Amino acid sequence: MEDKGNSNLPVHSPENGGALKKFQKLQGTMKSLKTSLRTNEVVPRIYNQLVLFVLDGSRSMKSLSPNKIPKSQDIHNNVQLVLERLRKSKNKTSFDIGMIAFSDECKNVFGIKELKYIDESQSFNSIDLLENPGGTQFLPALMEAEKMIDQYFFSIDNDLPRNALVLLMTDGVMDDFQLSHEKIEELKMKNNVTVSVVYLDREIEGDEKWYSWNEKTGVHDKTQEWSIEEVKKWRDRRIEKLKMYASNESYYMTTMDAEGVRNHMIKSISDTSHLI
Repeated sequence: MEDKGNSNLPVHSPENGGALKKFQKLQGTMKSLKTSLRTNEVVPRIYNQLVLFVLDGSRSMKSLSPNKIPKSQDIHNNVQLVLERLRKSKNKTSFDIGMIAFSDECKNVFGIKELKYIDESQSFNSIDLLENPGGTQFLPALMEAEKMIDQYFFSIDNDLPRNALVLLMTDGVMDDFQLSHEKIEELKMKNNVTVSVVYLDREIEGDEKWYSWNEKTGVHDKTQEWSIEEVKKWRDRRIEKLKMYASNESYYMTTMDAEGVRNHMIKSISDTSHLI
């Protein structure tokens, strides 16, 4: 007699075929879901990496870069592209961002924010960030940087590694070399703090007029015109001074090439945190 209650269906039965198709469909769905999760995977924070942009917003940043745009706009373009690169990193949750614009005074632009909270439409044009661009005083900006770094390290509530990278971008005509150099040395002495410097160079063209400039007072003497050779020697002295601000030579670069600037900043971030 046939057992009506037996649930073991023969292999060839239509009912079993339908169940098999459902199981195969479920397997396909699960496989697609796993692929999607891998593609959009966000790694939890594994590090506390502060990237602190310190941007020169003095009057000289209005001069044109080799890209034929103001150097301050070059800064904006490069910072935007660096942040875009960080957003694509699988470790993007480990980055925190700060920004200081400086001239005679400095401005803490938005405090310290996780990378995901940085508005993609934010302006990083160093001239636009300041109300009255003037001379180039490094010291106030470096003191603000020190305060932000101390607050950042103090506020961390986890046991993960921590690091602060100061990315200083300037055309190097500092008005307070002695004091600012002393402060930068103090910064570099702090544990887990690295200073990277990008000197924004420009072409020295023969058809321009250059005048004597007193490095101590910052005053131009327009009665005494400089030759191109004198201008180049003056530029080389600035470069040598700026090199002293970087943690070591690998964290210093002088460039007129925008791609070179971006690559240097990305390399500095990668070297200090190994996250990119």
